[in-house]
Amino acid sequence: MMLRDVSRSLRRQYFRRLFHGLFHGFPWRRFRQSAHKRAHGLARRLSTGLRGAESGSGTVVGAALILMVSVLLTAAAGAGHVVIRHAQARSAADLAALSAAIAWRNAQKEPCAVAATVAKANGASLASCRTEGDYAGDVLADVAVDTALPIVPRITASARAGPAACR
Repeated sequence: MMLRDVSRSLRRQYFRRLFHGLFHGFPWRRFRQSAHKRAHGLARRLSTGLRGAESGSGTVVGAALILMVSVLLTAAAGAGHVVIRHAQARSAADLAALSAAIAWRNAQKEPCAVAATVAKANGASLASCRTEGDYAGDVLADVAVDTALPIVPRITASARAGPAACR
């Protein structure tokens, strides 16, 4: 007999003696059958209970999806509105600066008044206007456009116009 077989037989004897008193006379067959029946009945009760609990959950998921899509569409529409208003502000600033530069070149005393009139005609307001240099120099115009969005209430754009420098 080898040492491995001796230790295996000793372990078996030890566990037999240890568990003999604990499980001796326990009705294993009846316990297994009743446990199986109890588990099957519990599973059946749980599955019918879950089916009843899931009724109407598709409606909630559908409503959540519709809400999520509407929020995303609203955000996309707001972003598109901001982009359009920014393009409008840039156009108004370019036109206001160009018209003020032409007015200053034509010797008008108030080129910024012309810029304010052109900005107002384009749906914007003149935020600031200044001239640089002497007669027929550059004009810098800052224009603001209202957006009607609470996150971005105003968009500003600036433009510079004047004669090109000679080279």
